[in-house]
Amino acid sequence: VSSESCRFIVGAVLGKNQESADEDLMKRMIAEEYKTFQLPKSVQSVYTAFPCESVFSIYIAIHRVYRHLSSFIQTKKLQAYPFVEYYEPTLIHFYAPLSNHDAYNVPDLKLVEQTNKTD
Repeated sequence: VSSESCRFIVGAVLGKNQESADEDLMKRMIAEEYKTFQLPKSVQSVYTAFPCESVFSIYIAIHRVYRHLSSFIQTKKLQAYPFVEYYEPTLIHFYAPLSNHDAYNVPDLKLVEQTNKTD
């Protein structure tokens, strides 16, 4: 994938669903101009996890995990995208949904894609 086609977004998990989200934290983040977005529940996806013991774990994971996941997806001829990373104190979770792909595109990404199509 060319670097021009790569997109990413960084966010914070405020709860597992809208009801469990920390209301005060959400209000503070919105006041700081963060936007809210709810990821859909992934029913089927390609998934793996990598240990997170230090900041270097992130760099190692990026080079190992994406290469192996991409190879697995190509070998099995799957339509798995986009990649989602979820960080916990000791694990980095990686998954790519096998369906409902567009539901994972955040609104800002959709705006970028529309702008690129009109250029």
